[in-house]
Amino acid sequence: MTVESHIVRVGTKKEGEILDITEKVQAIVDKGTIKNGVVFLFVLGSTAALTTIEYEPGLLIDMLSALERVAPRDGSCEHES
Repeated sequence: MTVESHIVRVGTKKEGEILDITEKVQAIVDKGTIKNGVVFLFVLGSTAALTTIEYEPGLLIDMLSALERVAPRDGSCEHES
């Protein structure tokens, strides 16, 4: 089995920023030698997330609103005690 491994580094400029990395990943696939296969993505860090979803203006608002409902900025967590 052939495996290719690459690192895509991205950075955010503000809290809650949502980035579209589709073009970065597609460029790696296009330059690769594997023609049939699967792409696995992994995000390092406890304060980052990775998802597959439509990247459109409404989503950017909806996702941040949903995150605020699930994990409010001013909420407290037991692990902080």
